[in-house]
Amino acid sequence: MSRTLVCLLALIAACSGARDLSMRDVALQPDREEKLDGQPLSAATQSVNRYRSLLGARDRIDLTVDGRGLRLRAELKCAAGKRCDGAVALENIDAHMLVPLLPYDHGRTLDAFDKLVLMLAEYSRNGVELAVGGDNRAYGSVRTQGLFNDDEEYSFEGGAVKPNPGVKPKRMALINNCLFPGLWEVSAADSVGEMYHAWLSLPEHGYFDLVRAVDGIDTSDDELRAALGYQKQLPEVPLALDRLRTVGKSFGSAAVRVVGDKPIASYSTQDSRRKVQRRFYTLERGGSPLEAKTFAELQPGDELVFHSFVPPGIYVKQPPRRVRYEPIWTSAELVEVTPKTKFAGRPSPHAYPEGALELTLRSADGKRALVVGNLPIDLLVTQEDFDIPGFGVGVLRASEPVEKRYLYLKDGPAPVYAFSAHAGGPDGKTLFLSNNHEEGLEQLYLRAVKAPTGEVRLRVTLVAYERIVDLLEVELDLPAELAGRVARASSRFQRPLWRSFSDSNLL
Repeated sequence: MSRTLVCLLALIAACSGARDLSMRDVALQPDREEKLDGQPLSAATQSVNRYRSLLGARDRIDLTVDGRGLRLRAELKCAAGKRCDGAVALENIDAHMLVPLLPYDHGRTLDAFDKLVLMLAEYSRNGVELAVGGDNRAYGSVRTQGLFNDDEEYSFEGGAVKPNPGVKPKRMALINNCLFPGLWEVSAADSVGEMYHAWLSLPEHGYFDLVRAVDGIDTSDDELRAALGYQKQLPEVPLALDRLRTVGKSFGSAAVRVVGDKPIASYSTQDSRRKVQRRFYTLERGGSPLEAKTFAELQPGDELVFHSFVPPGIYVKQPPRRVRYEPIWTSAELVEVTPKTKFAGRPSPHAYPEGALELTLRSADGKRALVVGNLPIDLLVTQEDFDIPGFGVGVLRASEPVEKRYLYLKDGPAPVYAFSAHAGGPDGKTLFLSNNHEEGLEQLYLRAVKAPTGEVRLRVTLVAYERIVDLLEVELDLPAELAGRVARASSRFQRPLWRSFSDSNLL
């Protein structure tokens, strides 16, 4: 490369504000979970190598970010003066995959709506799992040298299982925690389950620099601290839906019904399955234990009592987290929309052959609403759920293989949005943003179903605090035109690669 070209590239980088970021010697704190019967109180499947891996000796981590490409590298190491053989680093991760996003057009200065969108994203948690080995320039991988062995993950000696502390992980994960801005996690898994887990707190200014770089904003540390800090009671900020979509035709409204025969101990993911099986929740009525099998047996005001999720990112039995059973949704409004949202400033390549939908569930008293939009109608099919991983705009999944995340950001639909809201203002009809976490709501799942009488219905499942258990399920009959589009989409459905990718090396 010529000297002139090097100088030109440096000038372009300087003018664009791109600069490298570095957060070095950040402390790693492994194995902080509360235990129950000798096992971590965790939804993750545990390996026999848990608490025994050589990774546990590493107590520092360096994070560096290439300012132009926004590619992140995390190297696990030991404190100065402490012997630490070998090397391990998570490399070439797109920082957009880990930092709270503003996936729509916005200014360099945040307004009130932007700030709340950032907070919702920060408190929805997300991470990526990288394969160990190789050098993937598209979406990252883990490099190791001289640390692990090639022996089996465990052996049998004297009739007992013997762990292998030097086993090489199949995958390692970097996770943006949801409890405090800059609280992150790093973990490793072998083919059986999680074998290592540690927590780290990024330097505040460094983390804010990363958020500024990814989202293209100039917000000061003080403003970001306030914006990303958790607020139980949100300020009165109207939903700025016109910034996220353009409204088209109305499909009208529909009555909403609770699915009463749904089992209470149901779940939407493998993660929530393990939480259900380990009894991360109980039922109470008036402070007394309640035995009930279906939602039809519950009454408004009954409580689901959950294990709490507390710093630094662990489950505890005490104090419990309580969520009231509220089957309040009685009507739904349905309109066609054109998405304006986009990841990393790039419009989605998704074709929307049947258009996109906005659904608003309303309570009987008109005071509360759930608004979900930019839903691709061609993916609201009978074959599988369409999941909303978290409330906000374009919130990513709590954790998934980096290949799947890469495919989703590259080929998936435009970012969807979901908001809990309350009505107010002079006319009593303006929708203001509510904090869904305080209402015990975490996720939404949508799926088309065909009734025995032939009607096409949309089923909406509300998932509770920390994705522990399904909280409520409702159905609505779709208007004829929309039902026809959904039926047509179901007959043509082919599962996209960004959804179907999996790694058979791990449970």
